[in-house]
Amino acid sequence: MPQKIYPKGIQIFPKNEKAPDFVGDTVIITPDVLNYWCSNEGKQHMTDYKGKLQIKLQITYYEGKPQISVDTYKKTTTNQIP
Repeated sequence: MPQKIYPKGIQIFPKNEKAPDFVGDTVIITPDVLNYWCSNEGKQHMTDYKGKLQIKLQITYYEGKPQISVDTYKKTTTNQIP
């Protein structure tokens, strides 16, 4: 299993137990830190979509706590069913 890559500048926190049912987890983005990461370390994980750069992230849960990581899955010919 590949090592998880965590983007810098994005934090995710679980829902506050006192929050109403319609409130979910909280995401905090620090644009300067995220932009720096995307321009340097994260640059290799950027993909092109209709001429625009993007990065695909995935929310998972570890020990009941949310975490956000880079989705590094790449479709190859071996992933396809004949």
